[in-house]
Amino acid sequence: MPNPGGTTGVPSIDLQMLLDERVRERTAELTASETRLRRITDHMVDLVAEFDDRGYYCYASPSYERVLGYHPDELVGTWAPEKIHPDERKTVIAAIGAMLAAGEGSTRFRCRHKDGTYRWVESTGRNILDAGDRPVGSVMGSRDVTEQERAAEH
Repeated sequence: MPNPGGTTGVPSIDLQMLLDERVRERTAELTASETRLRRITDHMVDLVAEFDDRGYYCYASPSYERVLGYHPDELVGTWAPEKIHPDERKTVIAAIGAMLAAGEGSTRFRCRHKDGTYRWVESTGRNILDAGDRPVGSVMGSRDVTEQERAAEH
């Protein structure tokens, strides 16, 4: 026998309240997760960057300003190899290409500080893969190893 008014017998107001509560819970969880991630990235010593498949910055951690003098917004959209010392650029691009072809790896090179000087960095990277396991970009973590390089020179 058909139900008059087409109702299902489930009070819709209870269902809406449950959905609203679940949305509030998930929103609070997401906000807490974002806050935690921001706290971590804002206080990291190492550099972290995401690049597209052509080597352009998509993201740069706040530590870039402390280590290399660049505000992250100055880097997003720029081609990362421009910051590599000109004498090493071709070699480093090839090394990073080989590293990413293998899926991950690391290399050392001189990177230009905003003040025009160069800092030695050691970068470790890994591919970002799409659903079909094709590389669509990369994530790299780098650290300033200038003092280690200077000590090795002496």
